[in-house]
Amino acid sequence: QERMEAELAYKDLYRAHGKNADNLGKHRLAIEFYEKLFQLKQPSEKKIEVKEKLIDLYNRMGRIRDAERMKNSVIRDDFRPVY
Repeated sequence: QERMEAELAYKDLYRAHGKNADNLGKHRLAIEFYEKLFQLKQPSEKKIEVKEKLIDLYNRMGRIRDAERMKNSVIRDDFRPVY
């Protein structure tokens, strides 16, 4: 239980830092945070949100190949709740 709360706080921290960097116009830094967040285990709907954000940031930075690669990536539901 405590571990799951810590992991959630960790993910929320990455999400907040990514959003803040994006709002400040630091797109490269935002991409770093969102890429790390994308690698972490989380429910597929959260992962899809991160994927869409990365596609948007890649396009704004002119990283068309990365945007296309991300569009074609498959989201697997890596999140399995512990009972």
